[in-house]
Amino acid sequence: DYTEVLRIDPKMVNALANRGAIHYARGKFDLAMADSEAARHAPNNAGIIHQIGAIYLAKGDIDPALWGFYKPVSLAPKAARFVFSRGRAYARKGDYEKAGRDFAAAVAIDGNHADSRACLAAMEQALDAQRKRASMPAIPQQCVRDPDIRA
Repeated sequence: DYTEVLRIDPKMVNALANRGAIHYARGKFDLAMADSEAARHAPNNAGIIHQIGAIYLAKGDIDPALWGFYKPVSLAPKAARFVFSRGRAYARKGDYEKAGRDFAAAVAIDGNHADSRACLAAMEQALDAQRKRASMPAIPQQCVRDPDIRA
Protein backbone atom coordinates (compact mmCIF):
# COMPACT_ATOMS: atom_id res chain seq x y z
CA ASP A 1 0.00 0.00 0.00
CA TYR A 2 1.61 3.26 -1.17
CA THR A 3 -0.14 5.24 1.56
CA GLU A 4 1.76 3.26 4.19
CA VAL A 5 5.05 3.72 2.32
CA LEU A 6 4.38 7.46 2.12
CA ARG A 7 3.60 7.61 5.83
CA ILE A 8 7.16 6.38 6.40
CA ASP A 9 8.79 8.47 3.65
CA PRO A 10 6.44 11.20 2.36
CA LYS A 11 8.85 12.24 -0.40
CA MET A 12 9.46 8.82 -1.98
CA VAL A 13 9.13 9.68 -5.66
CA ASN A 14 8.23 6.22 -6.94
CA ALA A 15 5.49 5.73 -4.35
CA LEU A 16 4.01 9.15 -5.10
CA ALA A 17 4.14 8.55 -8.85
CA ASN A 18 2.65 5.07 -8.59
CA ARG A 19 -0.14 6.18 -6.29
CA GLY A 20 -0.79 9.08 -8.67
CA ALA A 21 -1.00 6.61 -11.58
CA ILE A 22 -3.54 4.53 -9.65
CA HIS A 23 -5.66 7.63 -8.95
CA TYR A 24 -5.41 8.55 -12.66
CA ALA A 25 -6.57 5.10 -13.75
CA ARG A 26 -9.54 5.43 -11.38
CA GLY A 27 -10.46 8.85 -12.76
CA LYS A 28 -9.54 10.66 -9.54
CA PHE A 29 -7.62 13.39 -11.32
CA ASP A 30 -7.30 15.85 -8.44
CA LEU A 31 -5.72 13.18 -6.23
CA ALA A 32 -3.54 12.04 -9.13
CA MET A 33 -2.36 15.61 -9.67
CA ALA A 34 -1.59 16.12 -5.98
CA ASP A 35 0.62 13.02 -5.83
CA SER A 36 2.25 13.74 -9.19
CA GLU A 37 3.04 17.34 -8.27
CA ALA A 38 4.49 16.15 -4.94
CA ALA A 39 6.71 13.70 -6.85
CA ARG A 40 7.94 16.46 -9.15
CA HIS A 41 10.65 17.48 -6.69
CA ALA A 42 12.77 14.85 -8.45
CA PRO A 43 14.65 17.00 -10.98
CA ASN A 44 14.04 16.35 -14.67
CA ASN A 45 11.98 13.18 -14.17
CA ALA A 46 10.42 12.85 -17.63
CA GLY A 47 7.95 10.20 -16.47
CA ILE A 48 6.52 12.39 -13.69
CA ILE A 49 6.21 15.43 -15.96
CA HIS A 50 4.51 13.27 -18.62
CA GLN A 51 2.13 11.99 -15.96
CA ILE A 52 1.21 15.57 -15.04
CA GLY A 53 0.59 16.34 -18.73
CA ALA A 54 -1.63 13.28 -19.03
CA ILE A 55 -3.69 14.39 -16.02
CA TYR A 56 -4.16 17.85 -17.50
CA LEU A 57 -5.27 16.30 -20.78
CA ALA A 58 -7.71 14.00 -18.98
CA LYS A 59 -9.18 17.07 -17.29
CA GLY A 60 -9.51 18.80 -20.67
CA ASP A 61 -6.79 21.40 -19.99
CA ILE A 62 -4.95 21.08 -23.29
CA ASP A 63 -2.42 23.92 -23.09
CA PRO A 64 -1.02 22.85 -19.69
CA ALA A 65 -1.04 19.27 -21.01
CA LEU A 66 1.14 20.36 -23.92
CA TRP A 67 3.64 21.84 -21.45
CA GLY A 68 3.56 18.49 -19.66
CA PHE A 69 4.46 16.73 -22.90
CA TYR A 70 7.11 19.14 -24.27
CA LYS A 71 9.48 18.80 -21.33
CA PRO A 72 9.60 14.96 -21.38
CA VAL A 73 10.24 15.03 -25.13
CA SER A 74 13.20 17.35 -24.56
CA LEU A 75 14.50 15.14 -21.72
CA ALA A 76 13.96 11.82 -23.53
CA PRO A 77 13.70 12.56 -27.27
CA LYS A 78 13.84 8.85 -28.17
CA ALA A 79 10.75 7.96 -26.10
CA ALA A 80 8.00 7.47 -28.68
CA ARG A 81 5.25 7.47 -26.04
CA PHE A 82 6.11 11.02 -24.97
CA VAL A 83 6.02 12.31 -28.56
CA PHE A 84 2.82 10.33 -29.21
CA SER A 85 1.14 11.85 -26.14
CA ARG A 86 1.97 15.35 -27.33
CA GLY A 87 0.48 14.45 -30.72
CA ARG A 88 -2.71 13.34 -28.96
CA ALA A 89 -2.96 16.71 -27.23
CA TYR A 90 -2.55 18.52 -30.55
CA ALA A 91 -5.15 16.25 -32.16
CA ARG A 92 -7.60 16.96 -29.35
CA LYS A 93 -6.92 20.67 -29.82
CA GLY A 94 -7.70 20.31 -33.53
CA ASP A 95 -4.17 21.15 -34.69
CA TYR A 96 -3.84 18.20 -37.05
CA GLU A 97 -0.67 19.51 -38.66
CA LYS A 98 1.31 19.53 -35.40
CA ALA A 99 -0.35 16.28 -34.34
CA GLY A 100 0.70 14.68 -37.62
CA ARG A 101 4.30 15.87 -37.15
CA ASP A 102 4.40 14.31 -33.69
CA PHE A 103 2.85 11.04 -34.86
CA ALA A 104 5.40 10.93 -37.72
CA ALA A 105 8.22 11.57 -35.24
CA ALA A 106 6.95 8.78 -32.98
CA VAL A 107 6.92 6.40 -35.97
CA ALA A 108 10.48 7.48 -36.83
CA ILE A 109 11.56 6.67 -33.27
CA ASP A 110 9.66 3.37 -33.10
CA GLY A 111 8.47 1.98 -36.41
CA ASN A 112 6.39 -0.62 -34.56
CA HIS A 113 4.30 1.97 -32.68
CA ALA A 114 1.00 0.98 -34.30
CA ASP A 115 -1.11 3.75 -32.73
CA SER A 116 1.30 6.37 -34.08
CA ARG A 117 1.02 4.91 -37.58
CA ALA A 118 -2.79 4.83 -37.41
CA CYS A 119 -2.98 8.37 -36.05
CA LEU A 120 -0.53 9.68 -38.64
CA ALA A 121 -2.79 8.31 -41.38
CA ALA A 122 -5.83 9.86 -39.68
CA MET A 123 -4.14 13.27 -39.44
CA GLU A 124 -3.16 13.12 -43.13
CA GLN A 125 -6.78 12.35 -43.97
CA ALA A 126 -8.04 15.21 -41.78
CA LEU A 127 -5.59 17.68 -43.32
CA ASP A 128 -6.55 16.56 -46.81
CA ALA A 129 -10.22 17.12 -45.95
CA GLN A 130 -9.39 20.58 -44.57
CA ARG A 131 -7.53 21.51 -47.76
CA LYS A 132 -10.44 20.34 -49.91
CA ARG A 133 -12.94 21.93 -47.53
CA ALA A 134 -14.63 18.55 -47.38
CA SER A 135 -16.38 17.12 -44.37
CA MET A 136 -13.93 16.07 -41.73
CA PRO A 137 -13.40 12.36 -41.23
CA ALA A 138 -13.89 11.00 -37.74
CA ILE A 139 -10.66 11.07 -35.79
CA PRO A 140 -9.96 7.62 -34.27
CA GLN A 141 -10.24 7.45 -30.48
CA GLN A 142 -6.66 6.28 -30.05
CA CYS A 143 -5.53 9.62 -31.45
CA VAL A 144 -7.34 11.76 -28.89
CA ARG A 145 -7.92 9.61 -25.79
CA ASP A 146 -6.07 10.20 -22.58
CA PRO A 147 -2.50 8.84 -22.60
CA ASP A 148 -1.47 5.75 -20.71
CA ILE A 149 0.84 6.58 -17.88
CA ARG A 150 3.30 4.48 -16.02
CA ALA A 151 5.56 5.76 -13.33
